[in-house]
Amino acid sequence: MTDLEAALATICEAPHRWAVVGGARRYVMRPFPFMIIYRVANEVVDVIAVSHTSRRPGR
Repeated sequence: MTDLEAALATICEAPHRWAVVGGARRYVMRPFPFMIIYRVANEVVDVIAVSHTSRRPGR
């Protein structure tokens, strides 16, 4: 299992656990500098983006 797959599995276990930012939720992968932006609708997790946190801040 890759780090991304493990992070997605963690999100799916408790998708409402992480903070809402700008209408979507954000999960920060540790120790890697990546963030997963996602939404939850009808218990379905929709991944919007996987973003590097050091590139284009504020995106």
